[in-house]
This record gives sequence, structure tokens and C-alpha cells, in this order.
Amino acid sequence: MASNSTPSAHDINYLVGMFEQSRFAETETLARTMTAQHPYFGFGWKALSVALQQQGKLDDSLTAIRKAVMLLPHDAEVYNNFGALLLEQGDLIEAEKQCRKSVSLQPGFISAQANLALILKDLGHLEQSEALCRQALHIDPKYHEACNTLGLVLFKQSRFKESSEVLKLALIRSPNNCKYHLNLGLSLAACGDFDAGDASLRKSLTLLCAQLDSNPCYSPNQTVPSFSSQFARQVLFDAHERLEKAQIPFFLSSGTLLGIVRDGDTMPYDKDLDIGFLWETDRELVVHSLCHDGLFEDYRAAYHSKQDREIYIPLRYTTGLALDLFFHQPNKNNFICGFNTPLRITSKPKRFNLKQFSWYGRNWLIPDDTDRYFTDYYGENWKHPDPGFDTILSSQCQTPESRRGRWCFGCHKLFSRMKNCEWSRAIRYCEQLLALREDSTIQDITVWLKRKLEHHEG
Repeated sequence: MASNSTPSAHDINYLVGMFEQSRFAETETLARTMTAQHPYFGFGWKALSVALQQQGKLDDSLTAIRKAVMLLPHDAEVYNNFGALLLEQGDLIEAEKQCRKSVSLQPGFISAQANLALILKDLGHLEQSEALCRQALHIDPKYHEACNTLGLVLFKQSRFKESSEVLKLALIRSPNNCKYHLNLGLSLAACGDFDAGDASLRKSLTLLCAQLDSNPCYSPNQTVPSFSSQFARQVLFDAHERLEKAQIPFFLSSGTLLGIVRDGDTMPYDKDLDIGFLWETDRELVVHSLCHDGLFEDYRAAYHSKQDREIYIPLRYTTGLALDLFFHQPNKNNFICGFNTPLRITSKPKRFNLKQFSWYGRNWLIPDDTDRYFTDYYGENWKHPDPGFDTILSSQCQTPESRRGRWCFGCHKLFSRMKNCEWSRAIRYCEQLLALREDSTIQDITVWLKRKLEHHEG
């Protein structure tokens, strides 16, 4: 058969029919056969990519979509699919390029506009993202994906009431969308309506279980980049150099300190870096000293109020690693530190002085009694690594008023672990949630997760 041949109309229609019935494993098999027999048939690669994506096989899906882009260079949908895949992989810069190509090929293509808005939201370009969402909704007021993204943008801007109303509209148009219930739950909680937020979060988790059960072939295989200790050290070294030059005292804190003291380096399963400051520290001087040359970015500056930034300022390094700045407020025999937004979540470790500590040829400040500091946060077993422990959720010195905020945060993290089919880590989040309070939904999900884990390991 000639390499540039085209499948029969019957075969193409059969492939489309399998996909429209959500029979993705069968669609994959048919598309693989079709692309083997007709390697220059772009639609076959396009269909194969989407079928693989629906099963969570993102690495293989990317390989297929790259072939489709080569064979269908004027297909706006292919570039949109490519951008959506790259977004799911976390490659925001390349994802933006592909979605912009899609929009340039087909102005008014609202799916591409919505994906581009989502990418811009994650890049921190919130005004542009909001404008794109509203443009898409002007074209089609019922387009719930744009409603959801607009709700997320408003949430990022701390416009929680507006966010909740927009997300409710998204759910009217797609009532069983587990992701929309999750986002609404967080937005309602940020408004202070914890009961309604809690109900929406639990609904999102229940719907996700059903969704995963309905697609047993779904098993994400994307490559997840590990937390590089080498890159993490460089972030800390650069922060050290800038703050020392500005004569601003700071200290290693939280999980970053734990890894360095206990293990000699940052923890490979960590997700960000933490440094602390005393309360009287000039916040704007800290930010200027770190960000003046573009090495660090104060990417939430426009949307964090002065009150938010009193206690916590998140920065982003050029490689994408987060550097979290925590300011410690004295409170009798303790410090108060944590987050003010979107939910107030704080801890109350015992007050400490600072001492010098040598690490990688540099002198660092750390709490003077690290054993007590670690016990305050991680409990008596802090010497034993626990990759599933989440300090925000399970700090042993949490303030009582932040308990409900921690619950909402934990549900959000549990959703992410379940969606990625990280069964063991999801179970660990259930355990931490149940340590906060008894909950029949979380108990049922724990049983469901253990079945999933047994099936996976069996």
C-alpha cells in the first residue's frame, strides 16, 4: 500500500464513531492501525493523540500530535490540541505559542481562546486571560470552559464573590464536572462560606471517583520532573547573595530547613523552597533586593493586598521554582506565620532565636533549637522521612482558626493526587484529612483508593 494513501471513508467514520462513544482504548487501537498503514494521513495521528490523551498517556499523545502538526500545518484544532497537551505537561511557554497559532489560523475559535486564557492565567497574565474569557463568552455565552477559566482568574485576583457566581454558571451548563465543583468549593470557602464550600469539594471528589471508574483505561504516564536539589541549591545561593548584599537577615525554614538539617540537602520530593524573616523586616526592600534584576519574579504582587503580604510573599525563580517568604509575627511565647490568602492558614511555633549554620561553604541563619522547631511542625517522628506529609495541612502547631481552611486545602490536594492516579499519596492525604475530622465521604474514598492501589499493584 502506498505510504501516502488514505483510509476508506468507512474506516474513518468507524474511527470517529468509536471516539464519539468515548471508547478511547478501541479508538487508540484503530488509530494505531490506521497510522501504520497510512503514515501520512494526518487525521489518523490527530485522532490517536486525542485517544491517548483521554487515557492519560500524555507522553505518547505528544509524540502523535507532533506528527499531526507536521502533516496538518493549517489545522487550527491540531495546534489547539497541542497547546492543551503542553499545558497539561506544564510547558506553559510552548503551550502559549501553539494556542496562539491556533487562534491566528482560526480567529474566533473559542476552544483555543479558552485554552490560551488558561495558559495566560497560569503565567500570571490575568488581565489578558480575563479579556480572552470574556471574548469567548461573548461569542458563546454557554461555553462553560471559558466560564470556569474566568472563575479561576477572578479567584486569583481575590475577587472571590465574582468568582463564585461565574463558577456557578459553569456548573449550570456542566453540572457533573468534578473540576468545576472543586473550583467552586475553594471559591466559596474563600468567601467565608465554608459549609457550602465543603459540600462542593466533597461533591468534586465523589464525581472524580465515578469519572475514573468510568474510564478504567485512564492511567497517566506523563513524565513528572523531579525536584532537583542542584537547582534548589542555586535558588538558595542566589537568594543568600542578594539578601546578604542588602544586609537583610533571613533564615532557612519549614521543609527546606528540615531537609538540609536532617538529610544534608533539600528534599527530592519537596515542591518549593522556604525562607523566614523576622516581623520588622522591610518587605518591599526584600522583594526589591531579590527581584530587581529579573532573576526572581514577584508574580502575585498586583493581586496580593498589603495585609496579605504582611505574612507571606511568593516569588518565582527563572527556572520556575517557587521561593516562599514567610514573615514571623511574635505572639507571646510563639510566632504566627503562614498564609493570609486565599484562605487564612497559620501555624504557631514556639518563639526561637537564630544561630549560624554552615552549609555548602556558606553561613546561614536557622532556629537555635531545631529539634523543638521540627517537633512543633512535624511531630515527634520528624527524623523519619515522610514524603506524604503536607505541612500546610498537618502542621502540629496549627492555629485552631485555620482548621477549616486546611480542610479545604487538603481536599484540593487530594483531588490532584486522585486525578493523577497517585493512589498511595492520595491515601496519605485522606489520612491527614481524617486526622482533622471524621468524614464519611473521605472514609469512603479511602476504601476506594485502597482498592485502586491493590488493583494497580496486583
